[in-house]
Amino acid sequence: KYKFRVKAENIYGISEPLETTSTITVKPPYDPPDAPDTAEITEYNSTYIKLKWDRPKNDGGNPITGYNIEMREKGGKNWKSCNIVPTKATQYTASGLREGQTYEFRVAAVNDAGPGIPSKSTKAQKVEVPIFPADAPDQPKVDKITKDSVTL
Repeated sequence: KYKFRVKAENIYGISEPLETTSTITVKPPYDPPDAPDTAEITEYNSTYIKLKWDRPKNDGGNPITGYNIEMREKGGKNWKSCNIVPTKATQYTASGLREGQTYEFRVAAVNDAGPGIPSKSTKAQKVEVPIFPADAPDQPKVDKITKDSVTL
């Protein structure tokens, strides 16, 4: 924010300054982008979690140049940056995570005005080997019926 003061100068001297009455904010002609929708966890294992998200509806009037991803341990207060340079893709793999720990993630879109407001955090996810339930067996089929038994 700036205030300006102007003085005139000629052969008779320097005038009293004239000052602007309000502050002037210098900023680019566009804004930071809106937050992306909440990121989804698409896959996880004992050392990584994969995320994906959709682009925000409003880019702030300037193209999105990338995304910042942040994580925190469940219940923690401080968000930690996952990537040093904004990623251009709308998916990211957070690796090197501690097995057994539970994490939350959020994403902020970036344009030339800077990063926008982060998305809502993902559901908390524990870093572990996923256990998939076995498929239910098919309905039994009767092969043979006798007076003493049934063969399935």
